[in-house]
Amino acid sequence: YIDAVEKVGVKIVASYYPKMPNHKVPYTRQHLEIFKEVEELLKKQFPEVPMRWAWTMDPETVEKAIDELIREDKVKTIVHCDIFPVYSSLEHFNTLYQDVKDAAAERAKVVFTPYPGAYPSFRKGIELMVTDEILPLPKKERKLLVLTRHGWPDTPGDPYPELARVYYVNLKTEIEKALEGTNTLVVY
Repeated sequence: YIDAVEKVGVKIVASYYPKMPNHKVPYTRQHLEIFKEVEELLKKQFPEVPMRWAWTMDPETVEKAIDELIREDKVKTIVHCDIFPVYSSLEHFNTLYQDVKDAAAERAKVVFTPYPGAYPSFRKGIELMVTDEILPLPKKERKLLVLTRHGWPDTPGDPYPELARVYYVNLKTEIEKALEGTNTLVVY
């Protein structure tokens, strides 16, 4: 699998990224905007708490962020939350979390938060986007809202399917409640 993924990854970086307007990759730009917004929100409520971000796919950035928190900001505890709505073994439990623990090297305590999709506040953002689109439409007209989600291979032992089910079941229920009386069918 690694060779296949690397081949596609190299092709994307070499062939597609240079063609992007101003060489700006939407994936990167969108994430940088999210990081900036999260940092601004944290600074408002917790001005003395430093924040760093890193790319899961670039372990050097993880090491740099952890090292800066420990050496420059003198933190004793690092609270880590990935922005993926649902955690998996491939991206979190078997890789990123281990990278973070290794980078901290017991110089600071590391606490991993639950996945963002477990929080109603995360799901509320999606619910608000849905209601912004559906509520202005005529209530009597029939509407179909299709929720799509990131798929995942059925890997024995991976917690993703169960965590995803919890996230998406709650999300669907919350959206259906918000759209009551709008003649909208919500499906996956």
